[in-house]
Amino acid sequence: MTSFEVIEDLYSKGHQDSATSLLQQNIQFLKDKPNEIIDLSQSYNLLGDLYLKTNEFEEALSIWNQNRKLIEKAFGQESVYMAEIYSAYSKYYSFLIKLDSSYYYSNKAINLFRRTHSTDIPAYKIYRQYAFASKIYYEKEDKFESRKTARILLDSALYYNKNLNKDN
Repeated sequence: MTSFEVIEDLYSKGHQDSATSLLQQNIQFLKDKPNEIIDLSQSYNLLGDLYLKTNEFEEALSIWNQNRKLIEKAFGQESVYMAEIYSAYSKYYSFLIKLDSSYYYSNKAINLFRRTHSTDIPAYKIYRQYAFASKIYYEKEDKFESRKTARILLDSALYYNKNLNKDN
């Protein structure tokens, strides 16, 4: 199995096809290992992100739907891992400029995360997506308030990133 850092590094250097291929190999390798559900889920999430960044929206959604089924079966709908998936759905709808749906899923993600307070998922990503979706969603009502709210949420994302992700 190739590490996620290596795959992200490949992608950041412009080698999208290699990164995608390695992730697909990871997924095939991990599908047969029932004890590796978390790594499989992370592989699905990262592959969905790569597809989204290359404008393959439906592929990203398909991957995240597979991940949702995996997590629901293994941990249930109230699992903190579902927060990551809801956040991914929010990204998908942001790219499609469906602001209501983007906010809906980011709100579900943040509420689920706040109920569980788990360190098993990257909280700063959940907060960052929620800040982005909230800013855009509320901007039509009051630009100043939406930016103020987004700043507070991004500060929360930065806090979680610094305190929970000490290695990065």
